[in-house]
Amino acid sequence: MDPSSFKKLQVSRGYVYSYYITSSPPNSKPTLLFIHGFPLSALDWNRQVSFFEAKGFRVICPNMLGSGETDRPADTAVFRRNLLAADIIDILDAEKVDKVIGVGHDWGSVILSRLSMLHPNRFLGFGWLAVAFMEPYTTTFDLEARMVLMKQNLGYEGFAYWQLFAMEDADKVIDQNVDSFIQLLYPKDPALWLTYMVLPGKTSEFVRSSMKPGFADYMTPQEIDNIRNDIKNGGVLSRLYSYRGDIASTDLEDNLKIPEENWRVQKPSYIALTLKDCICVPGGPKMTMAKYGTDVTYEKFDTGHWVMLEATEQLNAGLLRWIEKL
Repeated sequence: MDPSSFKKLQVSRGYVYSYYITSSPPNSKPTLLFIHGFPLSALDWNRQVSFFEAKGFRVICPNMLGSGETDRPADTAVFRRNLLAADIIDILDAEKVDKVIGVGHDWGSVILSRLSMLHPNRFLGFGWLAVAFMEPYTTTFDLEARMVLMKQNLGYEGFAYWQLFAMEDADKVIDQNVDSFIQLLYPKDPALWLTYMVLPGKTSEFVRSSMKPGFADYMTPQEIDNIRNDIKNGGVLSRLYSYRGDIASTDLEDNLKIPEENWRVQKPSYIALTLKDCICVPGGPKMTMAKYGTDVTYEKFDTGHWVMLEATEQLNAGLLRWIEKL
């Protein structure tokens, strides 16, 4: 991704976003919007950007609030999903892009979910990686209750890693042990998560102890540097407020105002099921899309959570097949 192809925009509510956009003018092919999750930045779509640009697509990849050169506020209210969705629409409006195909991963899928409910007419389709459409919570968010429910369903507390992110000193702990943090979030073996992400207290133990089992083979040194530098240079605190906002039920009032008929995904969907992901397990997207999807294409990947890095060629080819059918 050419650094000169990044732009900056002050969105309607005053925050400055940086985003990548293909420098060549648009053509008859649709524009693709890639929305990253935690702890990623726009740079982490590089393998998809190079592939789709070579196929003639225009690509937009925003650095979401708290990452890259986008502003990094530390306030749960700022990370309300309705507001983040509006920021994305501001970017599309600034670039005079009427309709896009959206692709989201992790928290990017969460924001894509909000866009599908509030701005469905701006999209031709939705690609969901690891995390599919997420329905709004309509009661107070209870982290402990969700951990109990996941233990009942999966045998372990899938939300346990949120405990570290909720701690007051989490950003300092991560900054002081950033390589340990990267090696945990991007494990060489996805089974590492079965101990250190989904069991209470284990995520904090891993990072605070600065355990380093090694960097994942599916990442290049440059990709590791991108994540390390983004955390070291800008800090991770701002991005933790996505998690803390849910724990504080910051979105509840907004959620209750969204009519349930809007929960139905009105455009075709592509779902990348990550078979070795013990948190975003394949059964979740299938169950959710059976309720809310209208035209769903599933593809299985023998990977952990980071399908765009672990199975780059297979994912790119799958997305392209689906996009061409649109």
